Amino acid sequence: MALCPAEDTVFYLDGNAFIPSLAKLQQADPFEGKFLFDTKDFETTLKENCGDQFDIVQQWIRDALWTPTDKHFFAENNNWAKLAVPTDKDRYFEFLNKTHYAWCWFQSDNESVAMWNTHGKEGVAIATTVRDLSSALKATNYDFEFGKMYYYHRRARFSGTEKKLFALRPQFLKRIEYEHEKEVRFVATCAPETEGLLLNGVKPKTWIKQVRLWPGLISQEEDSLKTVIAKELPSVPCCKSDLMQTDGKAMSRMKEDLRAQAAKKAEQQWKKGEDGVPFILKNL
Repeated sequence: MALCPAEDTVFYLDGNAFIPSLAKLQQADPFEGKFLFDTKDFETTLKENCGDQFDIVQQWIRDALWTPTDKHFFAENNNWAKLAVPTDKDRYFEFLNKTHYAWCWFQSDNESVAMWNTHGKEGVAIATTVRDLSSALKATNYDFEFGKMYYYHRRARFSGTEKKLFALRPQFLKRIEYEHEKEVRFVATCAPETEGLLLNGVKPKTWIKQVRLWPGLISQEEDSLKTVIAKELPSVPCCKSDLMQTDGKAMSRMKEDLRAQAAKKAEQQWKKGEDGVPFILKNL
């Protein structure tokens, strides 16, 4: 399942999809796309992957990715040559995070409270299969790799096999604190974009198999979303999640609490200027 704001559902129904870069994902998780091993493991793993092309790749990193400040520093401080490999590592991962794009999905046969509360409040969950989405993505101009996330403890010692698998592939690594997400990803690589890839031609009829609506929606919101979705995907099941279904009074209280939380969050964003509205307009 993928979770998205309700308004993004229309975006998908039009055959579009936005795939964020790892650099964009870092804004929410600072450990996203990070090199988690010893610096020596970077050079070792790079040599293993590049073989007899290693010297060419290393020189390209230093010519193309080092900043003018980096080049000036090493030109003036030959005795600090030991810092060259750490600089290679830092610049390479900056490059990697700008050129790798990940479409993140929740893989499970069942919904979960964590799934909705973390990613889908007042939103929509779209269900598909790896096979169907992989086929749909082939219609784009990008090659996507599918993989499950490997969850690690921040104090973990990685084995040699783990280093070989993930040292240069942080797009499939995540801290164990996120394990509840049960995340899988479709990852593509291409030239750097601003924040992500905008895909066209991902026809919804070929990959959307079911739509589930946030369990806290009121009936009017539910009906409106169902109407929009039915126009484009009349044969696709669409219903409100029954994950939080309970007796009438309890459900009403739950809805009131959720809406109160949403209103409180909106007010906090307004006061702190996190909603994008210039402060000067708020005081006119």
